[in-house]
Amino acid sequence: MDIRKWGLDRIMQLPDGCFGRRWPIIFSGTVTASAIAYYISEMALPERCVIWQLFAWTPIVGSLEPFNLNERFSYKLGDQLPNAAIFASQEELFAAADMIVGGERSFYPFAGVLNLRQPVMSSGRRITIRVHNFSVITLLFCTGIVISSVPNEVPDCLVSA
Repeated sequence: MDIRKWGLDRIMQLPDGCFGRRWPIIFSGTVTASAIAYYISEMALPERCVIWQLFAWTPIVGSLEPFNLNERFSYKLGDQLPNAAIFASQEELFAAADMIVGGERSFYPFAGVLNLRQPVMSSGRRITIRVHNFSVITLLFCTGIVISSVPNEVPDCLVSA
């Protein structure tokens, strides 16, 4: 059955298996001491997509700790590699994040994965991130988002009359 004209609210009621293949968009690198770095994904998101998972990890080199709390991550949707002014004007990807750091909604790095099921109307934009390092040393980081597209069709047996 063709479901292209369905609203996202109705589509999100479908079982997880209807959404097809999932793929990660991963950012990793280093951020120098007391600095802010901006990144943009290489690939554009589908017009409509679902965010299934979010992860962020910043190891402490030479430590047994799995992560540190000296970095904050902010995620937005945009069309160009941001600087502070551009990033401030881009659309929040996680508007419910309750920590505000430097005027931006942010997350601490965390061990593990946040499981989500968040629909996004991306309009073909890309993910941009801001990594804010509060430490006096250069830190490593790895963060990513797992997404899938929104289905256009589902088997008739999944849709009751």
